[in-house]
Order: sequence, then C-alpha cells, then structure tokens
Amino acid sequence: MIELKKIHPTFIVGFSFLLIIGFYFFIEQILRPVGGDAPSYMEIARAYNSKSIVAAQTDSHRTFAYPWILSLLIKLSGIANFPDILLIFVFQTTAYLFATLLIVSSVSNHSSKLASILFVALCFNIYVIPYHGITLTDSLYTSISIMIFGILIRLECLSAPGNNDLVKWIFYLIFLLSWGIVIRPAAIWLSVPVFYCIVRLFTKGYVKITDLILVLITGAVPLYIQICLNVLNYKVISFLPAANLGGMQIQWGIENVKYGTWMGNGGIGNYYSSKSIIGTVTDPSIRWYFGNPSKAIRLLSLKMVGAFDFDYLMPYPYRKLALGWIPSFLSFSILWFGSLGVVFHLFTGKLRALGSRFMPLIIFLSWSSVALISALELRFTLPLLSYFIVVGSVFIFYLLNGSKKWICISFMGCIISMPIFYITAKFIRSLSSVIS
Repeated sequence: MIELKKIHPTFIVGFSFLLIIGFYFFIEQILRPVGGDAPSYMEIARAYNSKSIVAAQTDSHRTFAYPWILSLLIKLSGIANFPDILLIFVFQTTAYLFATLLIVSSVSNHSSKLASILFVALCFNIYVIPYHGITLTDSLYTSISIMIFGILIRLECLSAPGNNDLVKWIFYLIFLLSWGIVIRPAAIWLSVPVFYCIVRLFTKGYVKITDLILVLITGAVPLYIQICLNVLNYKVISFLPAANLGGMQIQWGIENVKYGTWMGNGGIGNYYSSKSIIGTVTDPSIRWYFGNPSKAIRLLSLKMVGAFDFDYLMPYPYRKLALGWIPSFLSFSILWFGSLGVVFHLFTGKLRALGSRFMPLIIFLSWSSVALISALELRFTLPLLSYFIVVGSVFIFYLLNGSKKWICISFMGCIISMPIFYITAKFIRSLSSVIS
C-alpha cells in the first residue's frame, strides 16, 4: 500500500477538489434531471444490452462507441449491484484524472514543480467537471483530447533515432484518436496535430515506414467497426455518422453566435442569433465565409469570445449562474494567457514543455476550423480550454522564472483585455433568446 506521507500534497489537493466538486455537480444534476442528448445515450446503451450492436444502431446521427461504453458500465453496475449513473460518474472522473496524470507526467520531464502546478490547475477545471456525472460524450472526449496532448508532448521528449518507445506511443496516439472520433466525430480536428507530429517524426528518420504503416492499421480498429456498422445499416462507407450533419452545422453556425439548451420553462433551445451582426444570409453554407470575408471575421471573432464566455456551468442549466461573471473572467484569463503562450512559443520556441513551437498554433487552428464554424456550444470549447490551461500554466511558469518585462506586458495586457472581453460577451448575451 502507498503510505500517505509519500503522496505529494498537490495530488491530495487536486484530487480532493476534483472529487468533491464533481460529486456536488453530480448530485445537482440528479436533483434536476437533464434533457437533450443525455437520456438518448442511455436508451441506446440499454438497447445495446438487449439486442446486438448492429440491430440497436438505429440512429444515423450517432456513432457506436459512447453508447457501447455506457452499455458495459450498465452491465457492470448490474453485476456489482451499484447505481449505473454513479458508476458512470466514477468512470468518467477516473478517465479525466488519468488524462491529467498522463499530460502532467509528460511535462514533468522539464520541471517537477511545473508538473505539480499543472496537475492542480487541471483538477480545478470547473468547466469540464460538471460533465463527468452526465451521459454526454464531452467528458470522455475532453479526457481523450488531453491524453493526446500529453502524448504529443511526450513524443517530443522521446524523439531520437532508434528509440523503440516511439512506435509504442505512436500506436497509443492513433488508437486514442480513433476512439475519440467514434465517441465524438468532431474530434476529427485532432487528426491534424497528430498527423503533423507523425510526419515530423518520419521525415526526421526517427520511425521506419514499415512500423508506421503497422501502427496506423492496427490503431484504427475503432474506425473499422464504425465503417462496418454504417455499411450494414445504412450502406454508407464512412467512419463518421451516416447522416451528414456537416451542412446543417455550418448553417446553424452562421445563423447563431452560439447555442445552448435551457432546461427552464420545460426545456427549450437558447439561440444567440447573429442576424443583428451579419444581417440575413440567403446562402448559409461554407461559401458564405469566402463571399463575405469582413462579416465572416466579425462573426468568428464574436464566436471565439462567446466560446469562452461561460454564462452557465451546467451542461443543461435551469437558472442563471449564481456566481455571475466570475467563471467567465477566469475563462477569459485562460483564453488570454493560452493565446499569448501560443504566440510566444511560436516566435521564440522557449516553452519547451509544449513540444514543437508550431504544435500549439496547429492545435488552436485545427480546433477553430471545426468548432467555430459549427453551431457552437460551450461544451465544444472544453478540449481547447483544457489545452489553454496547459499552455497558460507553462507560459506563466516561464515568465515567473524569466523576464520581468514580459511579466508586466502579459499581465497588463490581461487587465486591458478584460473590459473588451466583458463588453463583447455582454453584447453576445443580449442576443440570447431565453436569458440575458
């Protein structure tokens, strides 16, 4: 057994907060049942247990993986005589904790003190914690994203000719990416930083082409399962949902700055209409962005601020946030220091704990290219916000151990940017169809 005195204090602090606050949100959502997609996933999961996966896969808008994982947890809860929703909370919290430990262990190669700070920062991630106790894909999707970020950082540390561990970690990378996509198809944006990392390792001669082909084939097994299900049920050869929602997501993403399901008043959609910003759009397709560059930039800029304006923490809120603007000021600070860290590392390469100087920018642009043009919901922001916690922590740690001039510049910039973020967010909130 592990002696308590050997456990690092930061682990106790971080783990305690993660568990206690997570349990609070879990109880809150038990008392006020959620709607939307959450009950649907449980229905599909129970159908998986009563039928075959092929027979139960009747929703062309969804992939198989998340309901299948839920079905296993439901089975296990029956065997253990344990409430299924509580087991799901424990499982998803454990997955997030594992993801946090993975990325922290990668960063610890550069500084154990930085690793401790980063662990606490990620455990205090109040934006993702409410999702651990609810049957939505966002908790696992965010955890898998963090695992991938951690492996990308680790691969930078392992990069050397003849290092056998490289092939193993590349396999983990592909395997996690594949699971991420079949759990949440929007995770396909993660393939860009993964592809960049693998190509970089290959062009440097660190990995053989035969090994690379082997791990690419074996690591993509979850995608093959989804392809088979789509072919059997819908005669469609694709590892994405058989029903193509891409066009509708782009249309909704143009017509609204963001969206959220509001559980008050019996449950209705909360739309933040973009009509007052860009006017009436006759052709709400991807072509609109190229035909209206100035309006497109204006809309995407507002959507970026809206993505980090957490006017509610619950996945499906019943009431206004009691804490007012505090969560948004914190998330805006994460946005500021995360963005600044991306730019700083791009031009200096001094934040070595983040890996390649181009990787943070690639991650940011890849996420933006998928999330910002879609019908943006706050939960879509969780992977990037979590990554910006990592980038911001590394950047601030570097500043506190480096140039005082940069400390002043970055913190003064944060103070100046806050009123801008606040005014912009307040305007976006005024567009809400339900609450302001």
